[in-house]
Amino acid sequence: MMDYIKMYTGITRMNVDDTESHPDDFQNNITRAFSRLERFPIADVEEKARQGDREMIIELGLRKHTGCQTPKDQNEAVRLWESLLPIPLDLSETFSMGTASLCLVSHHMSKYDESRDGKDLINAARCADCAAMLDATSPTMLYAAKLLDRTLRAFDTGDHQLDANGVATIKRATAEFESLWAVFERRSRAVEREELKREMKVRRAPNRYECARDGCGIQANSQRTLLREQTGRRINLTARANKERLRRLSLFHFPPISAFFRRTLQVQTTQAVVHRGKKCRKKEKGKEWRVNVPTPDGRSEMQISTQSVDLETMKLLQDVAYRAQRDGVARAREYLHSLEDEDSVD
Repeated sequence: MMDYIKMYTGITRMNVDDTESHPDDFQNNITRAFSRLERFPIADVEEKARQGDREMIIELGLRKHTGCQTPKDQNEAVRLWESLLPIPLDLSETFSMGTASLCLVSHHMSKYDESRDGKDLINAARCADCAAMLDATSPTMLYAAKLLDRTLRAFDTGDHQLDANGVATIKRATAEFESLWAVFERRSRAVEREELKREMKVRRAPNRYECARDGCGIQANSQRTLLREQTGRRINLTARANKERLRRLSLFHFPPISAFFRRTLQVQTTQAVVHRGKKCRKKEKGKEWRVNVPTPDGRSEMQISTQSVDLETMKLLQDVAYRAQRDGVARAREYLHSLEDEDSVD
């Protein structure tokens, strides 16, 4: 029974362009195989096969080839399948002929697995080419095409033990399998597209952020988390020295502008303050200075005076905000970093 299930799953038709994994397909094929054994007893299968039912002829061949519910007779199974493939082919029964061709592919591939004889592989490929012409594709058929392609590649590299006549014979025989090679190339292109799609998805994954500062090495699943992990430390995602490394790791992302200024100046530069000359004004009483800056949410303004920060910090806030408005955020960021580097050197 296990041989029957194995052969049945090997000849089950598949979509050449569908490269996605379907974990339930294997279990579904096993369930269908058990269902066929229960719905079609061997006596009914033999009776309907004698009456000319093409589906039951294929089913009887499967039972005889695997010895399921009947004595094992692979030669009789091959005869039954070949009886459904007249020469020339009758295109009015393409489905049953395609299934019979897939059964013959499975038969010759099982012989090849035992003997490792190139003739069995050629016979399997010939039946697979017939199935390809009938628009029938199965995992066993693609496996035969893959082995044949691997054999031809071995001929090109010289990694084989055949003489020149044997190599020429196999190449001459395989050159006729145009339909099989067309299906195999179509499948290969579909697999390549899926691999490229998966690779691009990994490159675009948002859960790979890393600080580019030398010696930091902190990673996070988002920019916000990375900034939160870097509390009290400077983030440098645009360091030129690490640009190539960031590009290779798909980490060349810029943090949001608002997040940058909330972590540094607590100022949102996208809502730039009014003209520089109107920011600071001298209070009439005493020597107190005040500056109006937008709140982190950008909806209103807040006033900072020299009572809460010193005059130098206030001037720095004013200067950086002005540079961000005039030259852009990147230039303002570089200017701020240069000031930090000067402080560290001092």
